Amino acid sequence: MKAILVLLLGCLPLAVLTASSFLELRSTDGLPAARGSVVNPPAETGLTAKIQTQLKAEKPLAEGLGDVDLLSSETLRGLKDLPAESSLSPLKESWPQWVKARQLVDRSMRTRQGARTDGLDQLKESCRRLEELKAEYEKEKPAGGESFLALLDRQIASLKRQIAQATLKIEADALLAQARADFEPKRYGRCASVCEEWLVKYSELDAALTVKVRALRDRARFSDDVEQVLDRLRAADSLARRKAVMEEFLAKYPDRTSRTAKEQEILDQCQAGLAKVNERIRAEQISRDGADAVSRLRQNPPAGFLERVRAAADVRRQYPAEDVNLSLRRSLAKWLAEVLPEKQLEEPAELREAENKQGEIMRGFFREVKKPDGSLLGYQVYSTFEEYVKPRAQVGTYPKEEFVTGPGQSAPRRCAGQYNGLREELLAGPARRAAWEKLAALCEESDAKLSAYRKKPGSSKESLSFAEEARFARQVLSDTNWNNMEVLFGSAN
Repeated sequence: MKAILVLLLGCLPLAVLTASSFLELRSTDGLPAARGSVVNPPAETGLTAKIQTQLKAEKPLAEGLGDVDLLSSETLRGLKDLPAESSLSPLKESWPQWVKARQLVDRSMRTRQGARTDGLDQLKESCRRLEELKAEYEKEKPAGGESFLALLDRQIASLKRQIAQATLKIEADALLAQARADFEPKRYGRCASVCEEWLVKYSELDAALTVKVRALRDRARFSDDVEQVLDRLRAADSLARRKAVMEEFLAKYPDRTSRTAKEQEILDQCQAGLAKVNERIRAEQISRDGADAVSRLRQNPPAGFLERVRAAADVRRQYPAEDVNLSLRRSLAKWLAEVLPEKQLEEPAELREAENKQGEIMRGFFREVKKPDGSLLGYQVYSTFEEYVKPRAQVGTYPKEEFVTGPGQSAPRRCAGQYNGLREELLAGPARRAAWEKLAALCEESDAKLSAYRKKPGSSKESLSFAEEARFARQVLSDTNWNNMEVLFGSAN
């Protein structure tokens, strides 16, 4: 405000200052003059009549200058009636210029006061008005107005900078709103691109907002990368490609501390998924290598079953894949069936035998003979099944009282049947130690029974023996061999 007042005073004509001097000399001998005697000097001053006439004509103007408010008045009393030869006559020209200059300054001040707002339209209107004021001021060209013109130039330039800044802010806000609206599934990539555009164009507008936009861009990029990774994983047709996709994603975001909690959770899930994929890849490689090892073992197996079990256990330990173990189990089941063959007898399945009171074994094909009342009388015995079916001769009847035991399966068939039944059970579950122990005991017991049976007259001549099976079962149950069995079949009671 001081600068403007100085500028205005600089435009004040010299005549006004002269009039002011008259006002200061309105007294005689330094004493104040009374109202209405501003220019009434005493007669004894010696002034000539001409000067007195001139002073009398200038009196109204001088009094007007004494009363006028230089910063608000529009008219100056006595100016129109001033004689042309008056020393104050320059005021006729300079006073309107002064009023015009003051009005221009007032308009400038009001325009600047109206520009104290962030509204873009208001700023543009204020700038337009100042430019009009400048054009008018340049047209009027008041004396001493160069400083005021320079001030207007600075004000206009300042407004234009504010307009440019406000325009940039509006554009930046609109672009940021678009970016935030695009932070949605399937639009994260667009959001990141818009944020990047904002950072290139408007990062110098607001440092704090720039940090937020950069964070939004990073989150959008991360979310877009996640969507792309999921799409690529769904399209991946092999574990190797899935692994490559996840490794590429994790390598892109090595610093997890800079990520949000949700993003860290996603990275952790990806890391866990990659670990599972690597595990599956290793398992598949183990399966392939194990299948090759099983194939070699089948093509060139060791001679003995227990040696094959040991070799199979080594394969299992080296290639701990379930499909490899299943393949080994199938091979061992086949080999076990060969080592423990089913017992076959030469005698017909229909053959029966009974022991009489003399301790003799009677073998053949028995037909019951009934009494008239339907009760059992005894048995007719045929030596062949054909004769039993179509008797060609009459045979006698052995009373039932002569037998200690009635006709039934032969001792060898009973022993073979018990063995074959337990054998099937063992082949179905070779990991059951109790079954092996039961087999060993059964074989030993059967051999003992057959040994006593063969001592009786009429017993079967079948060369049936379970000694080898009993010995084999005991070998399987030894600590070393049983440990290999558990490696292959697991532990079971």
